[in-house]
Amino acid sequence: MNLKAGGMLSAYPGMPVHDLEHNSKKEQLIKKYSRIPTYKATRGLKGFINMGSTCFMSSILQAIVHNPFIRDYYLSGSHLDCPRDPKDCISCCVGEIFKDFYSSTSTSGYGPSSMLSAAWKVRKSLAGYSEQDAHEFWQFLIHQLHKNDTKRLHDRESTPALDSDGDKKDLASNPLFKCDCITHRTFAGELQSTLTCADCGNKHVTIDPMLDLSLEIRERNESLKTLDECLQKFTKPEKLDILFSCPRCAKKTGVTKQLQIRKLPPTLCIQLKRFEHVNVSTKLEAHVDIPLILDMSKYTLDGRRNGDSGSDLYELYAVVYHIGNVNTGHYISLVKDRDGMWFKFDDSHVVRVSEKDVLASQAYLLFYIIHEMP
Repeated sequence: MNLKAGGMLSAYPGMPVHDLEHNSKKEQLIKKYSRIPTYKATRGLKGFINMGSTCFMSSILQAIVHNPFIRDYYLSGSHLDCPRDPKDCISCCVGEIFKDFYSSTSTSGYGPSSMLSAAWKVRKSLAGYSEQDAHEFWQFLIHQLHKNDTKRLHDRESTPALDSDGDKKDLASNPLFKCDCITHRTFAGELQSTLTCADCGNKHVTIDPMLDLSLEIRERNESLKTLDECLQKFTKPEKLDILFSCPRCAKKTGVTKQLQIRKLPPTLCIQLKRFEHVNVSTKLEAHVDIPLILDMSKYTLDGRRNGDSGSDLYELYAVVYHIGNVNTGHYISLVKDRDGMWFKFDDSHVVRVSEKDVLASQAYLLFYIIHEMP
């Protein structure tokens, strides 16, 4: 990740970096009560104790803990003014994890009991000790970060929940496009859907918020071999088996649909759809080649990063993969630290691995971060 001065973090919206503290009293307090953390404490290399089939949670939390945007949000104290009871606030629980991971020299596993308890209270379907889907927990977690962001709570105009079923007409009418919470600043992009009339070529365009991409890894019973092939399938025009009421033709006609990325996010989460739930639940075991550096330019509108002058190159920093069958499997995460070294997080066990090990994994969730901010 390119962390050059003035680039990635200091210019990041909502996270100003000040060279000096101009309040002398505050400066004295900072000097008195601050200490420089040890090198070991700043790396955040710690596992999670399995609290009973909680690997789905641990693997996602590792991807969050090592995301520099989320990390700086918490380590800069942006959530300290939360008005909610910490025991009921998922975001506060995440803050406690950051505090432990980046201040303690202990390498023993962290028991996320507060997070587990709060998650059970917020979403009843997470209660109990049965295996859960990591992608569903990912969506739940970023929804909570959105909902509990104190900056958003203090804004005059509130924003709807991520799972709102409200109408999405255009950029101006949809408050999600204007949300400045940590979730949207970190993960939000824009997806454009274009319906083209088969008779007259008239185009109907819809733009929606995008927080991740879910990609098929199979086409016509053939396994797709690379992430590039999966992205090509996602963005190529598709003839729909429905009739479309064309306003220009004034009749129902055939229609072609194409999805394109209108705006890329700072952090791009990609789900490879390995689990199918038709009649019986099955898991697709096919290996998909993933790149360490991903060029997204050919999947964006007009082959460019719309509305932004930043790079289209993304750098892989975390992978979540699943071993075993659908019902009794296990999630493991692979994460690259700030020094560029890869580590395997298997619950509380943390070991260093090679790039070769990362590329050989049967990836389920991929986390890419923008290689260079504008």
